[in-house]
Amino acid sequence: MCRQLGRLLALILIACGLNGFGGISPAAAAKGAERTAITMPAGPPKQLTVRKGKVVKTGIEVENVRDCGAVGDGTTDDTNAFKCAIAQSTARRAPVYVPYGTYKITDTLTLTKQLMFGQPNGSYTSDWDSLPTILATNPSRSAISLLEGGAVSGLVFDYVQDEGSATPTQYATTILLNGVGTRVSDVKIAHAWIGIQSAADNTGRAVIQDVFISAVAKLGMRIDTGWDVTTISNVEVWTPNNLYKGSFLQNGGVGIALNHLDAFHMSGAFIFGADWGVLLSGTDQGRTWGTIDGLTTDFCNLGIVSQDKTLVTLTNTTNQSLITALWIDGDSWINVSGGHFRSNVGSAVDIHSAYYVTISGSEIQVRNSGIGLHVNGGAKVTITGNDISSPTIGAQLDGNGVILFSSNTVVSGSGHQNAFINHATNQSNQIFGNVIFP
Repeated sequence: MCRQLGRLLALILIACGLNGFGGISPAAAAKGAERTAITMPAGPPKQLTVRKGKVVKTGIEVENVRDCGAVGDGTTDDTNAFKCAIAQSTARRAPVYVPYGTYKITDTLTLTKQLMFGQPNGSYTSDWDSLPTILATNPSRSAISLLEGGAVSGLVFDYVQDEGSATPTQYATTILLNGVGTRVSDVKIAHAWIGIQSAADNTGRAVIQDVFISAVAKLGMRIDTGWDVTTISNVEVWTPNNLYKGSFLQNGGVGIALNHLDAFHMSGAFIFGADWGVLLSGTDQGRTWGTIDGLTTDFCNLGIVSQDKTLVTLTNTTNQSLITALWIDGDSWINVSGGHFRSNVGSAVDIHSAYYVTISGSEIQVRNSGIGLHVNGGAKVTITGNDISSPTIGAQLDGNGVILFSSNTVVSGSGHQNAFINHATNQSNQIFGNVIFP
């Protein structure tokens, strides 16, 4: 009886195209050999294996760009092969798979409710070729346009760029966000003019995660008009001053710009070598409001700039700037805690204008000359529990807004009279409990 049941089970498995161990029978493999599959093993290690054949239960069926004729030698124009794979992906609701290689692209690739991916677990921060590369060569066309639900992952986007030129080629934006719910993850963008940019009326619920924007020439990333939560995590924008004759630092280069966003969350970002590290701004139609945690800016002229119409909480940030680490202006509502704000000259923190600012538990320091903390304006400003220092003026209060300045340690290298200067005129100001040294 058991033997008969065993034979019956074996016949059922064969009829379904499976062998007795959960794999694909040779007959079934022959029938489905025209499709590329990626198989995910049921248990660890979690890695993908590519083969031809019908997909097993735990696998993911994909459209391989090479099945559409892509060569990946960096010379052949593979644009039509990619568009073919994207079209088949749309029809079959399967992701587009890009094997290792360098693929020359001359037109925009548009993804709607679909994923294009390369090496899922490759190193996107590597200085070497560890991921499949999209080589975009048409200056007037973006490499990728992500419409609603579009996503890219595990790829490098690169350009032919003269790193020694002060006027690098102004390529179109690498990745355009053109709809709601887009995703960019495990991606490296190198030598772009602009890395990632919003291009639609609403790009809400975008997820930008684990992205390295290297040797960018003008703008790392600009996310604009997102009506729902936008998530930005572990994004690095890195352009050293020896590239493009320092133009990214000296001529208005911006690391990350966030404008008119509804409840954004940014964590773990790093900006190096920009004129403006992070630029925050809103519009008359809506503020940019959200949280920034664990941000680092280094070797930027201005680290963080709140330009106007913002409502942002900054926590655990480290900012080492050439001129000003934190600049607050316009109709800004800013809450800061646990930060490090250092500059070489100028003011480490400059509150030029604002409606509401609170800074607590932070280090504020000028290394060479300038004002450590300068409150030059603001309707309501609270400065408590900070360590403020400068070789010249530790802290200076101006303007006619309401200021609470308490429990701070203020140090100047040029005498007690310069440690703390108070020119504020509002009679409601409260200044008490501070340690002024020397």
